Amino acid sequence: MCGGANLFNAGSFAGAFRFGTWCLLGVFLLRSVGNLKTFGFFKSVQGTQFAYWDTHLYSPLCLALAVLAGVVAIGRD
Repeated sequence: MCGGANLFNAGSFAGAFRFGTWCLLGVFLLRSVGNLKTFGFFKSVQGTQFAYWDTHLYSPLCLALAVLAGVVAIGRD
């Protein structure tokens, strides 16, 4: 993401950095949504310690990382 955020001169790899940043956005967004059973915002399994931490920490963190990756991916050229 450092290359996508123009923290250094990416040169001919600028397109690869942008593509990688979009991939990170997708991965983190999919992780925050989850598989509808055991993890993510829309999980059906409740009452476990992992479900608690997933709801209160992991899924919001993944959503925040997806938003930040989107900001970097859309950012300046």
